[in-house]
Parts: sequence; structure tokens; C-alpha cells
Amino acid sequence: MGIWVEIIGVVATAFVLLSFLFKQTVVIRLVNCAGAAVFIVYGALLHAWAVLGMNAAVIIVHIVYLLHTYRKQKREAAETTRREQDGDQKGWWELYGHESNKT
Repeated sequence: MGIWVEIIGVVATAFVLLSFLFKQTVVIRLVNCAGAAVFIVYGALLHAWAVLGMNAAVIIVHIVYLLHTYRKQKREAAETTRREQDGDQKGWWELYGHESNKT
């Protein structure tokens, strides 16, 4: 089992290192999640519960961030669609950040 555990550790490390080569935050987090998942397997095989727990926490943080990002993009797309359908134009108060004149 020794050599296979080391190979799994190297693969996990490669995923984490690879994640830093991307520019898009979503891609970075997805690739890093893959590395953390492989590290969970590595930690379980070695009975290294700290490694397993920390990487499980990393995956949870990434999932929360990705869900937040997805929901934000979905809301923004819905707002854009609504504006296009209604034919709304941004008023000067929206262009210049004045909250008090919004309808």
C-alpha cells in the first residue's frame, strides 16, 4: 500500500499546485476542490485525521463560495433580463450612485 499512498499524495499536491495556474476564481476553486478531495483519500489511507478534516473544511468553504457566486450571477442575469424586457434605462441616480431617487 505504501507506494500507492505516496502516488495519491503526489496527485493531490499536483491538483493543488495546478489550481494556482488559473486566473478565473471559479476554476481555481474547482481544481483546488479536486485536490482537496484526493487529499481526503490520502488522509484516510494514512489515518491522518487532521489532513482529512482540514481538506473537508476547504471543500466546504469552496462550495459555499461557489454557490454564493452562482446565486449572485443568477440574480444579476435576472435583473438584466427584466430591464431588457421592460425597456428600462438606468436613470441618472443609478449611474451616479444616488439611492434616494430610486423608484
